[in-house]
Amino acid sequence: MIDKKSGELMIESIPLGIGPHLSRTEFLSLPVGKSASIVVKNEPFCSYNIGRHEISGLVFSITVYFYDELLESVNMSSVDNESASWSDWSEQKELEKKEVHDRWLKNLLGKASSQHKWGEVWSGYDSKAGFSSIEIRYSWQGKSLRR
Repeated sequence: MIDKKSGELMIESIPLGIGPHLSRTEFLSLPVGKSASIVVKNEPFCSYNIGRHEISGLVFSITVYFYDELLESVNMSSVDNESASWSDWSEQKELEKKEVHDRWLKNLLGKASSQHKWGEVWSGYDSKAGFSSIEIRYSWQGKSLRR
């Protein structure tokens, strides 16, 4: 679930709340942070994949992105009906995944893309990268998006 007021993403299966006030140090002290795998480390940028977790009825692969100590964003992609390899990939499957993401966000927030005081949320398909995902953005390069 995504809390509309705080922007906190609640991962019921752990349980864990990830939101704009979570620092990298705090994240790394949590069990999920200790078991996370680094995706990209180019300081002050660093991202961690925390694995697959169920949130409000869907299972997502979740990656968190930090700029120094500040949580910049959370990227989520549904793993239901996921391609086993690139040979199984199709644009149609990714567009269907985007529709699943859109419906999920509409059920939680009323629409697939929205701006809030704490940041923004959107569902998209990146044709160059070949994947669909949900992005929850709290800041950008150390600057708050809070209005």
